[in-house]
Amino acid sequence: MSEIGDSRHDPDMASVNIACYNMYGFDNGYSALTDLCETFDIIAVEKYCLAPYNLDKLRNFNAQFDCICWSSMHDKIQLGLNTGSPFGGIGIRAQVNIRVLDVMPNGRCAAVVLFSLVTCLSWLSSIFPP
Repeated sequence: MSEIGDSRHDPDMASVNIACYNMYGFDNGYSALTDLCETFDIIAVEKYCLAPYNLDKLRNFNAQFDCICWSSMHDKIQLGLNTGSPFGGIGIRAQVNIRVLDVMPNGRCAAVVLFSLVTCLSWLSSIFPP
């Protein structure tokens, strides 16, 4: 990789690599997320299907990334039996600072601002429809 335009070590550069990844479950998508962390600066992840008490698996996945994430399983956990596929979950992993603007209470939509110490890079929304 050329050093010119390599935003992995300088997030203030004009080119920032962004990916969106549907994990189809944390265990299922683990290896591909590892590969994405090598290539992208910002990764919007969805459908990792982690309960609120397991979100540290995603938060602590890679020390080079900050991560904010939400579970969509609050209601299902209270029912006691997890069946079907509405488990979702959304998160943003980034090598820049993240500030949350808003998140829906059901954990299916979030808006964040991504910025470095010098510049506001962008705002990003992550949505996982039921």
